[in-house]
Amino acid sequence: MVTMMKAMKSKGIVEYPWTDSWNQKEGLTCEYTWLTGAFGGETFDANGKPIFNEGPGLDALEFMVMLLEEGLASPKSLTNDEPAARDDFIAGQAAFTSNWTFQYASLDDPETSKIVGQAKMGLLPVAEKALGMYPNDTASVSGFQGAAILANSTNKEAAWKWLRFCTSPILQRAYLTEMPVWTSVAESNYAATMDPAMDIKAKQIANVHHRPRVPAYTETSSILQKYIHLALQGKMAPKAALDKAKTEIEALD
Repeated sequence: MVTMMKAMKSKGIVEYPWTDSWNQKEGLTCEYTWLTGAFGGETFDANGKPIFNEGPGLDALEFMVMLLEEGLASPKSLTNDEPAARDDFIAGQAAFTSNWTFQYASLDDPETSKIVGQAKMGLLPVAEKALGMYPNDTASVSGFQGAAILANSTNKEAAWKWLRFCTSPILQRAYLTEMPVWTSVAESNYAATMDPAMDIKAKQIANVHHRPRVPAYTETSSILQKYIHLALQGKMAPKAALDKAKTEIEALD
């Protein structure tokens, strides 16, 4: 992919081949998580300890910085959220981007897209060093949306009936813009007919990496966002930024 982007840039096909949502918000933690996975690792170990400041985690941030420094990633990525990155892409201002599935519905929207019929969903790539580590050589980040009943709910029976309804196969079948929770629906001929990207989604979701699974998640994510963004801005070296983030996160315990 990097080779393709360099060729596009050198030929003047597009000024910035890559755009993304790298502003200092939760999306940046998501992007960093899947990129760490793409280099063959995790941000935290099985005991909830940060390990992102070396190995794959460091590789991921250095890769992001390289894309900016070489003009392969748009500098606008530093202020983009996910919808803004989508808008760059469907305006034809970038050849590649990573995003949630909502972007897929916008690719061929005649009212907003300038690339109707020219784009499609594909698997996120991994680095050469990570080839063979994951099925289909791809890595992503989980964005699962849980549904639950609050302990203090005053109408638990009705809430449970609603949960059973909204997660039922028949309703999941009717809303294929999101990934169905039932494999029987995702793997059905109907889903394949109605959504040609369903196979891509299924392969991608089988290779997700999770954001830090720690009690102080909000604070942990905020620290990561802060120091990753400083490195992307060129205000800190990647190693120094991640070391500082690790120290502050460990202090939360």
